[in-house]
Amino acid sequence: MDSKSKKMEEFGKEYLEDLLSRSFFQCSSKNASFLQMHDLVHDLAMLVSDDFCFRLDLSSDVHSLPTKIRHLSYRRSNNYDLDKLQGLSKAISLRTFVALPLQILGGLGSGNYLVPNNILLTNGSCLRVLSLSGSSIKELPDSIGSLIHLRYLDLSASKIEELHESVCSLYHLQTLLLSWCRNLSQLPRNMERLINLRYLDITEVPLKEMPQGISQMKCLQLLSQVVLSDKHKDDVFKITDLAELEHLSGSLCILGLENINDAMEISKANLKDKKDLTELTLSWSYDAVDADSSQKELDVLDALRPHTSLKHLEIERYRGRTFSNWIADDSFSNLVSISLRNCKSCCYLPPLGQLASLKYLGIDGCDSVYSIGDETESSGPLFTCLERLHIWNMLMWKEWSFGTEAILQEGQIFPLLKELRLYNCPKLSVGLPGYLPSLENLYIITCKEMKDLLPRTHQTVTAPPFLRRVFISKCPVLESLLDWGSHSKVKELSLWNTKVLFENRIKWDLQKLSCLERIDIRGWEDDSFPDEGLLPITLTTIWIDNSSKLETLNGKAFQQLTSLTSLFIYDCENLQCLPEEVLPTSLTHLSIHRCPLLNQRCEKGGEDWPKIQHITHLYISKWMINELNE
Repeated sequence: MDSKSKKMEEFGKEYLEDLLSRSFFQCSSKNASFLQMHDLVHDLAMLVSDDFCFRLDLSSDVHSLPTKIRHLSYRRSNNYDLDKLQGLSKAISLRTFVALPLQILGGLGSGNYLVPNNILLTNGSCLRVLSLSGSSIKELPDSIGSLIHLRYLDLSASKIEELHESVCSLYHLQTLLLSWCRNLSQLPRNMERLINLRYLDITEVPLKEMPQGISQMKCLQLLSQVVLSDKHKDDVFKITDLAELEHLSGSLCILGLENINDAMEISKANLKDKKDLTELTLSWSYDAVDADSSQKELDVLDALRPHTSLKHLEIERYRGRTFSNWIADDSFSNLVSISLRNCKSCCYLPPLGQLASLKYLGIDGCDSVYSIGDETESSGPLFTCLERLHIWNMLMWKEWSFGTEAILQEGQIFPLLKELRLYNCPKLSVGLPGYLPSLENLYIITCKEMKDLLPRTHQTVTAPPFLRRVFISKCPVLESLLDWGSHSKVKELSLWNTKVLFENRIKWDLQKLSCLERIDIRGWEDDSFPDEGLLPITLTTIWIDNSSKLETLNGKAFQQLTSLTSLFIYDCENLQCLPEEVLPTSLTHLSIHRCPLLNQRCEKGGEDWPKIQHITHLYISKWMINELNE
């Protein structure tokens, strides 16, 4: 590519990759999307840049700042000495100031202007980068317009309530970050004066409307959200204004789609030509559905067809009865995730099984859907790349309807599915559509009519070989799980508020789960826990929580658990004491929290202290005891 046609971002990427190749930076071991310096490289960089870079923390002496300091960052602390900040007035050539913790200053909007005005907002300031992210700032003073060299302004997650028009005087500003500013309701009217702005992040900002001038910001590459107003005025943003923003990339959320009366307006926005958009959210309001508007809503959704390079699609509160065909079109082979939320009038879901790259599918609150399957009735594999399937709040959903029995038996549906979450599906009777060979995590919550995990014709199917985590809450399906017998490799089992299961625990026979290592119990319905022989000896961890009826622990049952190393007891307000019998000698971790009767007995000098003083790691209420035997 000719260097003259490259964007600055492309040059920046090349420079960064060069620094990576030379090991100046390296990928973080905790998060591959972050970069970090090796300690030795960092120390060398600090040494050679000592006169120009400064890191502000509790040990720093700001009064000794070199006058030629250029770049300053801080280390957040609620105990920072305000007097130390006065020394920043010497930094007359400061280029970078990152996230001064203004919450400890009372914030600019609270009247404490002295330090920020004298240090950061003086006329002729050289600042290029200013980050006040996460601060309690409520309003920027007029003098913000004097920072004529500013390129980067970060107010994200702050308490800002208003952006003064003087911000529009920052002609060189390239990045303005306002995400999660939940108190901000409007942008300045003269935004078009920011002719060099490239990134405007207003994610989760509750704007009532947007100024039309944004469409004149020709350099804009990121516009995370647009709001379509119900006011038919000339000075507000319209969806046709998107056509002027030719370089949009990354993510875009379009709010207020119910305010579009003519689908032809959308076609003029040229969404299908914006090949650099990778994430798109299409959102309608919470207004009641007009039964006569279904065709109009479908026309609108048809016209919103994006470029086929799209990777992530979310549709929320769509009011039509059917979805557009383009959503499941083979040409959208790059789609990695799809979320359909609160589309309450839709009776049928789009046939998504043939999307070759789809890894995540979320369906939430589509109340009119009775059946989930693939409407194409394909005889071949479906959802071949899907790894996570989350289905929530499906009040009318009764059944799976995937293909033929042979396909289900052979695992040709969801062959790579690792996680299945079913939440609040009160009419669903069967949990799984068939054999899921790659399933690792299964969550079933508030599915009160579910009696079986598998269809009756598949009860002889062996357990998924990789299933490790099972979470069941308010759902009576444990016996079906145990039908898999010793073939199951489940290591973690959580049973929350499962009254029916607790009452029928004599049928559990958890010994069949020969690999079980951890069990979490919440809302236990009896005064004693556990019954003798109820839990397998393979258990290493027990967590019992929020069980107000629990009064005693069964010492004989605990003594049988010879592999137990960790015991957590939380929010059991009526639990009176530890068992008379000695707890398993294998126990090395004991945590007791918000159990008032038990806490008192387990403190030093309490009646139960002799039973636990030998345990290596104790956490009783709010204090920790380590290595007590030293």
